[in-house]
Amino acid sequence: LGYVLRAALGMDAPAIVGGLIGTVGFLIYGIGFLTTACVSRETWLRVPGFASLGFALLTMLVAGQIESLLVAAAGVFLLAVVPGWILLGRERKG
Repeated sequence: LGYVLRAALGMDAPAIVGGLIGTVGFLIYGIGFLTTACVSRETWLRVPGFASLGFALLTMLVAGQIESLLVAAAGVFLLAVVPGWILLGRERKG
């Protein structure tokens, strides 16, 4: 969908394909978080799971633009670092 939209708007195809790597990464993050939430019964992991899917959509929409780097950096911080801190904090308490 993102590729078709960008191609229709006249963007270069290699830039779009390179920009979609972040989309695939966030989709994998989302699937991983949602699966972990179901298996471990840690329902709070649904929040970063659905947020990952939102970032996948957002990175698809900005594919090939310089803003995609900012979106990817914000997504990695919010979806990898923050949940990691929370999980480490819970491990220390438990």
